[in-house]
Amino acid sequence: MLHSTSMWPTCVKPGTFTCICALRHVRQSLPDDVARNVTCSIVDSRLDYCNSLFVGITDYNFNKLQHVQNTLARVVLRAGKFKHITPALIKLHWLPVKQRVLYKQALITFNVLPHNYPS
Repeated sequence: MLHSTSMWPTCVKPGTFTCICALRHVRQSLPDDVARNVTCSIVDSRLDYCNSLFVGITDYNFNKLQHVQNTLARVVLRAGKFKHITPALIKLHWLPVKQRVLYKQALITFNVLPHNYPS
């Protein structure tokens, strides 16, 4: 588990923000479905990668991850900086980061339970 704010996963390193800035610059020339696919790829590769390691991290670190997800949602949906983000996450069918981590943990736990395996 990553409890320290100094030990930070690679998903919030400068490379992530470079991807977001690049997407923001080309967003006007992309159709909505392409922008959504690119954004979902970034979320899957950066936020969902090894998110079971995020169980138990501090709220400060969850807020950093949530900020990345919120920024991506605003870019893909062309939402304003001061618009409420929850409707955008619902439209994209994205759970907030903390709930994503809990969902993934519950899904893994459910899949390894003995009653799921054939006898």
